[in-house]
Amino acid sequence: MSRFQSVTPNLIVRDVERSTAFYRDVLGFAIKQTVPDHGPFVFVWLERDGVPVFLNAVHAVEEDFRMRRPGLRAAPPRSSSRSPRSMRSTRPSRPMRRW
Repeated sequence: MSRFQSVTPNLIVRDVERSTAFYRDVLGFAIKQTVPDHGPFVFVWLERDGVPVFLNAVHAVEEDFRMRRPGLRAAPPRSSSRSPRSMRSTRPSRPMRRW
């Protein structure tokens, strides 16, 4: 059986600049790469002590989702004070699917 050598959290965030500032200024991560090179960013790769974190702008992820899955649309996440936010997709003629 093969073993994981590394895992990179790929976080979808509403405000990439604010999230980047938190990881950089509060948690001590360094910026390794951004897309585009200058803000506003849609992607930021941060790293601290060999641990990477990816931040992705929610609007860019939704656009990519629409391009890859024609006919599906991303619905806004449901929020709850006790449960994580989730994305769900719907087809107009089919019941809601969750993943």
